[in-house]
Amino acid sequence: MEVLVTLPYWGNLFWWAYIWRAARIWIDPWMHFEKQSCINRTYVLTGNGPYRLTVPLRQRGRSRTPVVALQIAEEHSWRHRHVRTILSAYRNAPYYPWLVGQIRRIYGYVRACLWELNREIFFFCLDVLSYRGEVGYTGRFVPWGGVEGGRSPVDLRRALGFVPCARPFVTGDLPSYWQLFPPSSGGFWANLSILDGLFMLGEALPEYLDRLFPFVEKAVHFAWEREKEEDSGG
Repeated sequence: MEVLVTLPYWGNLFWWAYIWRAARIWIDPWMHFEKQSCINRTYVLTGNGPYRLTVPLRQRGRSRTPVVALQIAEEHSWRHRHVRTILSAYRNAPYYPWLVGQIRRIYGYVRACLWELNREIFFFCLDVLSYRGEVGYTGRFVPWGGVEGGRSPVDLRRALGFVPCARPFVTGDLPSYWQLFPPSSGGFWANLSILDGLFMLGEALPEYLDRLFPFVEKAVHFAWEREKEEDSGG
């Protein structure tokens, strides 16, 4: 299976379930930024429930800006807040000692461009997952559902919740794992940031992604059908 993506800020676990199963990943840097997307947002789990982390951006008229050109508004001191929130939320997680140094390293220096940050996070996660597939870049914007490399990859740029950002939700129907702050009503917080999976499962995360994939595949199919109806005016 080949997939076509643009890179999110960490990315949610539904998205990563597809990435993990792909034999080849096509990365599209030319997709235009869309508001309320996962390109600059992710959700971690805190004692007060899912908490959104957002990287502040500089451009006006961002909806017309390719994601590769998005500039970070560094004056907002967001890096300090994100590190503090992540490390506080997962201080008692099983893999905190394994990840704390890596998290501090990722946020330890200034990047002008969001794409540089997301790309570093993406390849860090691939390395942790021991991903063995191939990764390539598109040389242009690929139309929705379009062709790249002579084939039609699974287009995940919208299907897994880039617009709006797919938020975590409570469920008892999906594969689960132990969480530090489960819902008070019971069940499981699904589709958090990959950060939650990394801190709680560590090197066992690929096994969880394998169990999650059949459910995510159905969600992607549903998203495609809904887009077709919207495009046809149905």
